[in-house]
Formats: sequence, structure tokens, C-alpha cells
Amino acid sequence: MSQLLYVYQVADLFRSYMDEDDKTFVDDADDLAYWLQMGHNEYRDILSQCDTELFSTFTDITVAATTYDLAGGAVKLAGPPTGAGFVRTLQRLIKVESVNAAGEHTGWWDPAQSLEELYQRADVFLLKRNLLYFNPAPTGTIRLHYIPVSGTEPAVPGTSPSPNWTHVTLPGGGVTAEDWIDDEVDKHDLIAILAYRQYAIKNGLPHAEVERQRADRVAAIQTFFCTGRNMGQNDHMQFVL
Repeated sequence: MSQLLYVYQVADLFRSYMDEDDKTFVDDADDLAYWLQMGHNEYRDILSQCDTELFSTFTDITVAATTYDLAGGAVKLAGPPTGAGFVRTLQRLIKVESVNAAGEHTGWWDPAQSLEELYQRADVFLLKRNLLYFNPAPTGTIRLHYIPVSGTEPAVPGTSPSPNWTHVTLPGGGVTAEDWIDDEVDKHDLIAILAYRQYAIKNGLPHAEVERQRADRVAAIQTFFCTGRNMGQNDHMQFVL
């Protein structure tokens, strides 16, 4: 099998699993994109559990109080993905950092588990629904490192747009940035497997071989990330004060 670099290549693999002769039953423009997007979402979740930095990005916010509304602040990471200030919808907050005017690191904020803990400690934050709480109130720029929801645009400047899963055939003018998935090329077969799994569930078509292949691929990916993409990064213990 050739490398699965682009959307249309993963779509071809998904078609081979699906083996649906009736093209009116699964329309390329709509249904394929739907199943592939669902497969891609689950794929990102699986890989993000192994390596939180893999799909992460960051954005800076200015906070002058003990709370910041992610849906209503100057920089929006929650709510409808439209309007002034919207960046990309936050799926998972990874870490919170203080930076100076030059964007240089000045400190980390520790995550609190509850409001009770937040008010009993210093230099901590808590994400509760769309509100970000701080103790004490920050005095400068806060950098939020987070995993965005797949497909929420516009993309953060300097990052690639999310893949366009409607591009299920090779574009006549050649591939573009929207056809590229990500750098984990050797793992993209999992997207097709997960897409077919969703399709099979919807249509009552259990497939034992696909389930076995899914379990094998997820186990292999977890083993890969346990070792670390950077060989040697996981052969020692890290202490952060």
C-alpha cells in the first residue's frame, strides 16, 4: 500500500473496507466526508491521549481579573465558531503559561481540581465550563496551550488548516494544504478503520476483522508513543518544580 498522505488516499482505503456497490447509498460528497470526519475525530482523540503535544497549539490572552470567559472574551475559544476574536474551539486545555511582552516564558500555572483548591493555593487555574479561573489575578499575558477541535476554523496563524474531508477524490488541480492530514502518515490507516467502524455501527454491519485490526493498530500506536517519537525522551523521570 502506498503511503496515506492525503484525504483522498484515506477515502480510497475506507471505500475498500466498505465495499458498497450502490453509489446512491453512500454519496461521495456527503456521506464519505461524514464518516471520515468521525473517524478522524476519534483518531485525534486516541493519538492525543498518547501525546498531548501532537495536535496542540497555543494562543495568548490578556487577563486583568480572576476569571476569563472563553466564549465572550477578546480571544474566543468556545461558543459558535464565528465572529470577531474567534480562534479555534478548545477541546482540551493542556497547560497555562505566563509570558512577557516578547513572548518569552516567565512561569507556569498549576491546575486546580476544584474552586476550593483554587482559593487555597497560589498561582493556580481552573477551567469550569467556559470560565477560566485564576488565583491570583494575572498581571500580564497568559498563553493557553490547548488541543483544538478538529475542523474548527479559522486556523491559528502559522498552523495548517484542518483536512477537508469532502476532498474524497484526487483534486483535478492537484492536492492543496486542505488535502494534507498530518505528519503521522504511517498511522492514517486507523482513520479509515475508525470511519468504517462508525459506518458499520450505523448500518448494523459488525465486522470482527475490522475490530481486531483496530485493537492491533491502537495497541501498536500506544507502544510507539510510550517509547517516544524522540528516542530516549521516556527513559528517565522528570521532576518539575
